[in-house]
Amino acid sequence: MAGDTGHVLHTAAVLRHLASLGLVTYLEDGADAFLERAPDEVAESVSCVAQPGREPLAYDSYDEPDFQIIVRGEARAAGQRAADIRNALHGIRARKLAAGTPDEVYVVKIISKYGAPIQLGMDEAGLFRYSVSFRMELENATPLRRV
Repeated sequence: MAGDTGHVLHTAAVLRHLASLGLVTYLEDGADAFLERAPDEVAESVSCVAQPGREPLAYDSYDEPDFQIIVRGEARAAGQRAADIRNALHGIRARKLAAGTPDEVYVVKIISKYGAPIQLGMDEAGLFRYSVSFRMELENATPLRRV
């Protein structure tokens, strides 16, 4: 979308932030974190999927997209990794994520939708999947929606 700086890039900014904390490997050889997908060839992985979130107000410059992180791996390790990611993101406020990169976004806040990761069961390869869903408020000024 023209003028849209948040809906696609916010998930990339989240993965860059998690990589800066050492929780995932993103955009490097041996990456285990991916946008919008989880390739079958990477057994222990993290995928970050954008979701639409709430309807924005017409004239303010804030959007509230949602996103979901799905962690795949052995049961205990994947569950712990999902919990660590939730703890690293829940409560972030008033901060730029991925500062200085093409994915930079100004985050007003990130809130986890649930108190703990949700176990989704096993995939076809017998690996466990855990989901952590978030609501994000971010600044998205456009010519028609100013700060």
